[in-house]
Amino acid sequence: MIKVIFSDLGGVLIVNKAREIGEKYEKIEGLTPEMTKAAFRFIQTAKRSDEELKTYLDNERIKDDVWKRFTNDLYASESRNDDLINLLMRAKKKGVFVVYTTNNSEKLVNIMKKYHIDTVADLVINSSEANVAKPDSEYWQVAFKETKKVLPEIKPQEVFVIDDSQKNCVSAEEYGFKTFLYENSPESQEKIESIIFDMASFMS
Repeated sequence: MIKVIFSDLGGVLIVNKAREIGEKYEKIEGLTPEMTKAAFRFIQTAKRSDEELKTYLDNERIKDDVWKRFTNDLYASESRNDDLINLLMRAKKKGVFVVYTTNNSEKLVNIMKKYHIDTVADLVINSSEANVAKPDSEYWQVAFKETKKVLPEIKPQEVFVIDDSQKNCVSAEEYGFKTFLYENSPESQEKIESIIFDMASFMS
C-alpha cells in the first residue's frame, strides 16, 4: 500500500507557460534552456543573496534586466492546479501523507502562501534548504530520511512520486519509489485520479 505522495510544485501543483516563455527569450535575447536551467539550479541548491545571484549572472553573461524580465514573465504565467490540489487533499483524508518535493529558492514559503497551498503538505523538502536538487539521488535520500522521522516504518516502495520531469522520475525510480510523469493535460489528470482513488495502483 502506498502511504506517502511526494509531489513536485512547479509544473505540477503550480503550472506555468515555461516552454513558450523560454522559446521567446531564447529567440529574442539568446537566453538558452541550458543557461536558464543552470541559473535556476544555482538559486535552488542553496540560499543565495541578491549579490551572489548578480555575480553569477555576470559570470554567465546573462544580463540582469533580461533575467528579471524572464522570471517576471514566468511567474506571471503561473496558476494553481486546482484539480490536482483537490486530489491531494482528498488523498490526505484517506490517510496518505503528502510531501512537497521541490527544486525551489528560499522564497518557497511566500509562493505556497500566495497560492494557498501551504496547508496541503504534511512536510516540505526544498532543494535550497537541502543544498541538493533533483534529479540527484542525494535529494531523494534527504526527502526519504526526513519522511522517516515522521513515519519510521515507511519503505521506499510505499512512496509515490508525482513529477513533470523524466529525469526526476528516473532517479526516483532508481531510489525505489513508484513514479508518475505528470503532464498538464486532461488525460494526465484523469490517470492520476485513477491511480490515487482506484487504490489498485497503490498496492505493492
